[in-house]
Amino acid sequence: MKEKDLAQLNIKVSKELHSKLKFLAQNSDKTMEKYINSILKQSAEVDFIDEGVKSSVIEDINKRLTNLEKVFLGNNINSLKGTAFTDQEAKNCTLFMKGLFNKIFQERNYTKINQCWKDFIPLVEKFSQWNHFYTLRLKEVMLIDDPDPWTGDELNELCLGNKCPCPIYSALREWSGCNDFPTQQIICDKGSDLVDSIEIK
Repeated sequence: MKEKDLAQLNIKVSKELHSKLKFLAQNSDKTMEKYINSILKQSAEVDFIDEGVKSSVIEDINKRLTNLEKVFLGNNINSLKGTAFTDQEAKNCTLFMKGLFNKIFQERNYTKINQCWKDFIPLVEKFSQWNHFYTLRLKEVMLIDDPDPWTGDELNELCLGNKCPCPIYSALREWSGCNDFPTQQIICDKGSDLVDSIEIK
């Protein structure tokens, strides 16, 4: 389709819906724009179908969406609520990741914090959902003395609604070399209290 044939549509959706759409788009190997366009097109085309067959088409679409949700999200789309980060858990994760970063900086005898950061960040940026905004946000968390902690919404969007695998968690586990690394849920519960127990390789 040519650029002149396109029109821009600006809409606002809830953060929860945005996360669901982003997850389904990625698992359909489509951009958010292409995925939403396909849904809107399909919905609009249904409106032009004769009433006699319209209900069966809608039923078929609903079945297909339900199947997608089961494949990509487990039992159903509402399962996100059971695995999502709360703000308190996100704060605990912030304190843990910052504490562990500082511990590695000290135990590996880095002289410059920026060199420590440069060694760590490639381990996070290799994940497909990572982007430049997350890099800047994580740099703020790791390098500023008193940063704003991650929020539940931020980590839920980053992790596509599921606590594990979290790109930051996975990167820290790999970087530390610790064989007995705590689970994501334990970190959510205990935060920085766990840092002393991590053995850096």
